[in-house]
Amino acid sequence: MSFLFARYGLITRSKNGRSFDHTKKFNSWHANFEYIPCVLNGPAAEIELAYPVGSRFIGYDIYRVTRAADELLADLTVLANQGRAPDQVQLAAFATEPRKLQLRVESAGPARKLILGFQQTVPGFIVMFTLFVSLTSGSVLLIAERRKGVLRRLVSTPISRASLVAGKLGARLSLGLIQVAIAMLVGRFWLHMDWGGQNLWAVLVLLAAYTTFCAALGLALASIARDESQALAAGVIASCVLAAIGGCWWPVEVTPPWMQQAALLLPTGWTMNGLHKLISYGEGPASVAPHVVALMGAALLASYVAVKRFRFI
Repeated sequence: MSFLFARYGLITRSKNGRSFDHTKKFNSWHANFEYIPCVLNGPAAEIELAYPVGSRFIGYDIYRVTRAADELLADLTVLANQGRAPDQVQLAAFATEPRKLQLRVESAGPARKLILGFQQTVPGFIVMFTLFVSLTSGSVLLIAERRKGVLRRLVSTPISRASLVAGKLGARLSLGLIQVAIAMLVGRFWLHMDWGGQNLWAVLVLLAAYTTFCAALGLALASIARDESQALAAGVIASCVLAAIGGCWWPVEVTPPWMQQAALLLPTGWTMNGLHKLISYGEGPASVAPHVVALMGAALLASYVAVKRFRFI
């Protein structure tokens, strides 16, 4: 006896010449009881799959047939253990009984793909080196002006400390924005990066907020450090640590859970998470509103420290 299954139909054939031609779809064949007497009373059964050459569903069909055969065998085993006749009536009644083990399927939310290639490296380099340049060159230049007496001469001018810090912040912010713009252009026209399509303006707002934070943090470091070497060492270490934990060097999804949680506490992590939402996951600008607010809050805090600790000599 053999069972011949086509993609959209089932033909059951036995050696005694009896044949059933089912027109139901393939995925409902195991619910048809016409061939069960052949299985129960006939010789050993064989199942044969027939499908068009080059079909893309071969593996899936094999899985469905194997699963259905295993389910039928399991039902027959249970009926035999319970002392019930393994006939069509008992199988139909058993199919309506509640199962002791039930599978509940529900959505776990949108799938999160692993960001690879330029979608990861280009935003990661932008986030890392914007911070790196602000904490090294941005702070060292201000300390050099203090050491050479440039800031001391500014004391005689009618400029407040807050205005002076704002001017220094604006210069470093402009430098950072130029750096970000060049990196984005290289990513778009050389590496064929997609910067979010209609979300491009949200990407620019997010990067502008992050660049503002980096500029303010560089001024705060320059106000605290005693000399250029101290600022340079602190800037290099801080930027590398923040970049690594924040997901700039590798996808944060491949890191341990504690590191993924730590990334959400850092400005680099906020920025990378927001960029991935806009560029790779296709989420709207509203999804990064908390990121922008957090970055601007961190920038205001760093600016306050820079103003309070700013030294002319």
